Amino acid sequence: RAIPFLLGLRLQDFHEFEANGTKLNGILVTGVSDLSAGALAGLRPGDVITQANLKSVENVTALIDIAKNQSDHLLLKVKRGNSSIFLVIEKG
Repeated sequence: RAIPFLLGLRLQDFHEFEANGTKLNGILVTGVSDLSAGALAGLRPGDVITQANLKSVENVTALIDIAKNQSDHLLLKVKRGNSSIFLVIEKG
């Protein structure tokens, strides 16, 4: 079953140590279709999703589990470069 929030996104599990030695776990956005709900929300390739609806997500399966139970929108915390931002994906 397709999950509208995630259509048009290419995602992969992400685990890396940052320069300060802390480990970053999340989901790397490797591709975004131009007119997808994720693109309209502002997701970009290279973003790392670390939370969905204020719950930590360390792999794509965890994100899918949260997204498939949402009705209207999905709140994501995204690490982009040296900062973190929140994005809201509206159901397409």
